[in-house]
Amino acid sequence: MKTSNIIIAGFAALLAGGCSGTTYLDLSEYNNEQVVETISSYPVDENAGAELTITLKDFTEIKGELLSVRDNTITICEYYSSSDEELMKITYPIFSVSNDEIQVLTIEGSNNLWSGLGIGALAGAAFGAALATLIVVTAKVQEDDQPILAYMILVPAGFIAGTLFGAGVGALTSVEEIILNNIPPGYDLSILKPLARYPDKEPEFLKVIK
Repeated sequence: MKTSNIIIAGFAALLAGGCSGTTYLDLSEYNNEQVVETISSYPVDENAGAELTITLKDFTEIKGELLSVRDNTITICEYYSSSDEELMKITYPIFSVSNDEIQVLTIEGSNNLWSGLGIGALAGAAFGAALATLIVVTAKVQEDDQPILAYMILVPAGFIAGTLFGAGVGALTSVEEIILNNIPPGYDLSILKPLARYPDKEPEFLKVIK
């Protein structure tokens, strides 16, 4: 009973940890260092910018990939992870949004807990079944009940172990979303540059988008 309680408690902790992933930051000149530190710790894809959801002051939303950042504006593509060729041809809508237009800016995260849990459970059960089969075959068990007992023990054990392991990996690889509230007029948005597809130099085809 004690062991099962520990397993249940650990599983509940993994669920809680994987499902509560939001950092809220009210922007001001006083917490700029905290904002920079939080953004700099956000994992960056080498081939794409961060996925953003921008809520404007008129309450409309723009979603897409962060392409580039100027001091007071950010440029995003409505389609996430477009190729460079598609971007150059403006295949998908590209917007330039001023900091004065933004009410809330959400840097989207990812929750890998449930996919990790499912994959771990299936893999663990399969491993348990394979191990039971190996034991039965190599031991050449003749009694009718012993092969069944091997499966009854090893398949659930593999399922539980795989579920816990998969949930743990999923929770550890999940990325918190960051919500930036109350962006002051004239706020320097260059803090977002590390999250852009083009963090250092804005391509010429984006410079014409105002």
